[in-house]
This record gives sequence, C-alpha cells and structure tokens, in this order.
Amino acid sequence: MGTYEPYICTELFKQDMLPGPNPEERKKLAARGQRISMEHVLWLDKDIIPSAFYGETTWVWPQHYPGQIPPDELARIPSNPKPMFAHVHDFPELLSWWGTDPDHPEDTSGMAMIMGDEEIPLPASWVAYIPAGMQHMPVRPSGARVTSNP
Repeated sequence: MGTYEPYICTELFKQDMLPGPNPEERKKLAARGQRISMEHVLWLDKDIIPSAFYGETTWVWPQHYPGQIPPDELARIPSNPKPMFAHVHDFPELLSWWGTDPDHPEDTSGMAMIMGDEEIPLPASWVAYIPAGMQHMPVRPSGARVTSNP
C-alpha cells in the first residue's frame, strides 16, 4: 500500500440519514434489482478515515430510470428512522448538486437550498459551504421538473 492510499475511500461503508428505506431494506431491494430515487455512492467521516471530515455522495435518479420503485410502493417499506429534514451539524459541510444530463451538466432541474430562514433558488449545478450550526437542506420547489437523463 502506498503512503497516501489510506486517505482514499473507494467503498461504501456507511448508509445513514437518507429519507426512505433503512439500510437493511435498501440491501433487500438491491438484491431484487430495484432502486430508490436517492442512493449513497460513497460516505466519508472520521470513522472511515481517521481525522477526515464528513462527506457523502449520493445519486438522485429520475422516476423513469430502470428498476425504480414507484412512490406508493416505496411508502409501504420500513423507513429510515432519521428522515431528511432541515437540520444542523456541529461541523461545517460542503454540499453540492450536479446535473446528470451530459448534454446539459449544469441542469439540476430546479433545485433550491434552505439555509437559515432563506430558501435560495439554484437553477444550475452548485456547491455550498454550510457553516457549523447553520440549519440547511436541499429541496426541490413545487413545480420543479425532473431531468430526463440519469
């Protein structure tokens, strides 16, 4: 192993704090070839790499993407006891949202970000610095469309 390899995470060791099914239910769905609209790709924190800051990466799939579970069926699956809501951390966070259409990578299909008591419209790919203690949550305002390309 090289000197700096311990600083690189290439495997998903944690699945926490996403809305919808809990991690065990997610594994069952994946085994059946099904997926939910938001899935972890990677997660990083001090438990994974000592002294690392927190970071996670997720995919948000469009409803027509193969294997998607319809929302009504998803609602009947045991849920994560930590649903997504406007929240705070005792550490700073970098949060980003990227378009997935290769022809229009800036297109995030009408996202917004709650920071403090403001909802900030974000019509293009973005990255935000969230100071420790600031209430925040990414949102999709009503009427926002969903991009057609995963």
